[in-house]
Amino acid sequence: MSAIIATFCCGAVPAAIPRSCGRRSGTDGGYSFVHNPDIPITRKPVIWRREDTTRIISLTDAPRGFTDLRSLDFEAMGRVLFDSEDDAGRSITVTGSFGTFSFLLDDPAAAKRPAVVIPLDPHYRSRWYEAGRFVSHHLGFRLPSRVPPVITPFRSLYLIRCLHAYDLHRAGADERRIAAVLINPRALTMSWNEWCDHTWRRTAKDWRDEGIVNCPGFTGE
Repeated sequence: MSAIIATFCCGAVPAAIPRSCGRRSGTDGGYSFVHNPDIPITRKPVIWRREDTTRIISLTDAPRGFTDLRSLDFEAMGRVLFDSEDDAGRSITVTGSFGTFSFLLDDPAAAKRPAVVIPLDPHYRSRWYEAGRFVSHHLGFRLPSRVPPVITPFRSLYLIRCLHAYDLHRAGADERRIAAVLINPRALTMSWNEWCDHTWRRTAKDWRDEGIVNCPGFTGE
């Protein structure tokens, strides 16, 4: 199973590996944002298959005949957030001043003789933009002038929380219950006066309202 780090959240529940639900936003605004309401907010990375997001950069061993290739040193590139191997290959996510790059190497030689693989699917342009952003950084070029906006880890975390709050709202949860699930269970035991003045109430309300705005007319069917 191909994997990608999609978000960085808070909590203590191990991450799950979500499957595609048939809805993807690979072309919305030029970037991909993925969300699975069944996955709790967690400090562990959320892992996605590369076919379900355009933010993963697929690397393989370059064809024979190419000799002037620049190898990859992920530790020197930036801070490694995630590094794991499975039957699909090596998944690694690196962050630094450039932002965040997530890779899947389907061949052990890909780090020494890297070549980028971009499938010709409907999300080709978004995959090409993300690959171009990485290649430009790695080779010391200027970033492409038309690279679309990229959701930062902080913005991604905020949107994930808003969508979780919206899921809870649709299930009948009030602001106090949303805060208890997404922030701190102590929200359920606060006195009414303490709860009314607490920032958790305002935060839960803001997340819920933002989730409603981001999901107009969605019925979940």
